[in-house]
Formats: sequence, C-alpha cells, structure tokens
Amino acid sequence: RVYGFTADSRFEGGATIQVADRAGNTAEETFTVVRDAAPPVARVTQAAQYVKTGPVAVHWTATDDASGVQSAALWARFESGVWQESGLAQPGEGGRFDFAPVQEGRYTFAAAGLDNVGNQETVSAAEAWTVYDVTPPTATLAALAQYQAARVFGVQWSGDDPAPASGGQPAGVDGYDLQARVDGAAWQSIVAHTQST
Repeated sequence: RVYGFTADSRFEGGATIQVADRAGNTAEETFTVVRDAAPPVARVTQAAQYVKTGPVAVHWTATDDASGVQSAALWARFESGVWQESGLAQPGEGGRFDFAPVQEGRYTFAAAGLDNVGNQETVSAAEAWTVYDVTPPTATLAALAQYQAARVFGVQWSGDDPAPASGGQPAGVDGYDLQARVDGAAWQSIVAHTQST
C-alpha cells in the first residue's frame, strides 16, 4: 500500500514501519526522509577586473542546506549581450573556472548551482566582471620648440586607450610614465605612474 504525505519544500523527518506476526513478535524499521525542492545558491566571488592575457581565473562558491551541492556552471555575458553557458562546470562547493575570452571587451560572470536531486539555479544578475584588453594605449607629447632659453620648461602629454575592433570596452588609461635623456644617454624617469596630463 502507498500512503501519501505532503511536505514543505524543505523537510527532513522520519518514517517508521512496524510489523508484527500472530505470535506477537515485532520488528521495526525507520527511514529518514529529506525533501529538497529549492535550488542551491552559487556565487562568483572573485575575478580580476582588468586582464591582458587569458584565461581569466573566476573563483566561485556554492551552498545547499538540504541534499547538497552537486556542481556549479559558469555563465558569461559579453558587453550588453545575452547570458550564455560558458561550457565550464565543476563538482563540489567551490573552485576556480579558467575562462578563455574570445574577443576584447567587458565580460560579466555568474555561477549557477545544481544540487543532488536536480534542482537547478537560474542566472539573473552579474556577480563579477572582467575587461579583457590586449591593445596597448597610446601617448602623445605636445610639440616642443627645438631650442629652449629657460632652464625649466613645461611638457604636456595626453593619452588614449582605443576601443577594440569588436566594439567592446577598453580597460582605459591607468597612468603615465615620463622619461627624459640628455645627449643620447640612458632614459631617466622624471614622473612615474601619474594620472596627470
């Protein structure tokens, strides 16, 4: 005979079966029942914001308070496009995905967990992002008169980090190093890693 029982989405309890024969002998068996109708929660916890080489290390963790986490999959979105499965999945409750970007620009990441009874988490929001940029920036010095009468004179510069051909987001100029040399001698640092122009 089958007896029906309605449990909450998260339930853990026991069912006891007792049998007796006509002589009065009895036996008992207890089963533990766990119902898990809620998906696990997986999250991307870390990814470098700016990279010039791949793959990108994307770290993740996942939890499930009932049947346990079986695995997690990495989802990625390029610029403002649609979410796509990356093809990367790992078992366990945490680890690192090595994501290989295919073109320059901004990638956003999210992880989706799967538990041991098949509940699958859906991706709804970005949890980390990376800008992949292999194109170097450009710097330009403002024209100087070939001869200067003053011992001290001004030097002006500017720079740009061009958008890649794919139309993706560049990393942006982080800073400038200004160097000078006298009569062909070695270059000497004048200003290091300044954001001024």
